[in-house]
Amino acid sequence: MSSVARMPSGCRVLPAILALLTTAALVSAPPAVAAWPPDPSINVPLCTTAFSSQVSAAIPDASGGAIVVWYEDRAGDFDVFARRVNSQGVPLWTNDGNLVCVQPVISAQILPKAVSDGAGGAIVVWIDNRNGANALFAQRIDSLGTRLWASAGMAVATTSSQVTYFCLAADGASGAVISWASQPGLSSDIHAQRLNASGAMQWGTAGKALCVNALDQYRPMVVRKSSGIFVVAWEDTRQGFRTDLYAQALNAAGTLQWAANGILVAGSAQNAINPMLVATGADDCLLMWDADSLGTGDVRGQRLGATGAALWPGAGLRLFPPGRSGLIGVCADGLGGAYAIVNVLEPSSGKSPLWVQRIRDTGVLYFAPAGIRVSSILSNQMGAVITRDNGNGCIVAWFDDQRGLSSNFTPLFDVFAQHIIPGGIHDWYESGVPVCRAPNQGAGLAISANAGTGLGGVVVAWSDTRNSSSPDIYAQGVDSAGRLGFGLLGVDPGAVPATASLARPSPNPAPHGATSIAYTLAGREHVQLQVVDAAGRIVTVLEDGVREPGQHHVSWDGRVRGHALPPGLYLVQLRTPSRSEIRRLVLL
Repeated sequence: MSSVARMPSGCRVLPAILALLTTAALVSAPPAVAAWPPDPSINVPLCTTAFSSQVSAAIPDASGGAIVVWYEDRAGDFDVFARRVNSQGVPLWTNDGNLVCVQPVISAQILPKAVSDGAGGAIVVWIDNRNGANALFAQRIDSLGTRLWASAGMAVATTSSQVTYFCLAADGASGAVISWASQPGLSSDIHAQRLNASGAMQWGTAGKALCVNALDQYRPMVVRKSSGIFVVAWEDTRQGFRTDLYAQALNAAGTLQWAANGILVAGSAQNAINPMLVATGADDCLLMWDADSLGTGDVRGQRLGATGAALWPGAGLRLFPPGRSGLIGVCADGLGGAYAIVNVLEPSSGKSPLWVQRIRDTGVLYFAPAGIRVSSILSNQMGAVITRDNGNGCIVAWFDDQRGLSSNFTPLFDVFAQHIIPGGIHDWYESGVPVCRAPNQGAGLAISANAGTGLGGVVVAWSDTRNSSSPDIYAQGVDSAGRLGFGLLGVDPGAVPATASLARPSPNPAPHGATSIAYTLAGREHVQLQVVDAAGRIVTVLEDGVREPGQHHVSWDGRVRGHALPPGLYLVQLRTPSRSEIRRLVLL
């Protein structure tokens, strides 16, 4: 783990620190067997055509890798593509991806979403305008990339539905349940359909009407509980002067479990919007949403029982302090609770870092009321995605502009990831690990956990502009220790030096105190990476824990406990049992 150990500011560095501490046997690196690059500026390309590609999903392939799904304007219109990358970082299937749906030109398939089919493949659903207005179609692909349903896909909702939004969940039997909002007339309604493993409709040709109230319903979200019941929640304006959240439950046969047109599950004096669901107990689930209590935005949570009744008191549990809103994502914690993540604008800096909160199944916040920062770096952290690890923690990936602006004054976005373990500790350094440092403008991002394979890492995929303004698709594996190109994902560590070494910080001098520090280990060692001032005092410890062989990167913003250090000369010191090395660093 990489929790930072803070030392008293008055502690002085003794001359003995500069000597070797003890002799330790080096642990040799595993044999080179794979393609995941250890350098975050390289990554694995999945699609590098000259056309714009927008990643929208990444799901586990049941073997430690992932299936990545995107849509692209390759043939004069938009089509849906998918490609698998295995646990070793080797891209499979057709170069630049397999076509998910075969349709004539001038027939757009866009905004795909995907879930695992439970057999190493994927079920992909998208909005389709082949016959005019928006319909929904679906396809199932196996682990070899073969289309298992009709080449044109299977209809889920017809063109007459005029779909505006949809979501889906695996049905536990190699099929899927899809719910959508459609506006065939004056108002928007909520429907759902189940496709079995063969792609056949299970709930009639028109699906199940969940809500056909005269006023509008939007943005459905669906989850499958372990009991086999599906719960759908949506935004509902039937009150006329505000938006509330309503929900409906269905069994596998499509029989409605709650009242016609759904039941009220979250109301507010103003608005309740942006519902997100997490399956927790055998027959209950957690609902989280953005509220507007008395004109001040906040994020709320509620536990829904088997009948849809609220199990926690009042208007739900406040997950973050008042004024924090904009729920980005949620995931289960494996113990009946959940994690939730938001962006928070900090007025003093104008930056929007990420904060995460853990909610117990008892309706109590696990972390402090404010939550915890995902990264120690104060920067704009955008487009975050979150997934459960293979235990009771969560893994977050995001676009981060901590490097500032490029030479043409556009933001430089890197991809970072962080592992939050149940106690709220940063497992992958305080700042997270850099997944991609190639020049990027930020675009679609997806994450796939390897839960169930025993790996505990993730595959992150994103739309990438390093080659041109028309995004490509790249992916990177990060193992359970936060390493690229190492460890349990079976990646090639490449050459390592005979001893530990510390690189010069870059940039140096560090504008606004922001710099990146790299060090390389020859074997598995306990590492302490610290910053020392000109008087010999340790001002902060950036790393303190056991690290694996290979190269490591640490980003630092020149701050200690949120406060910027004065400009001047500092020393960065790497200490391991086999070596002690110092580099100078100037903060501007």
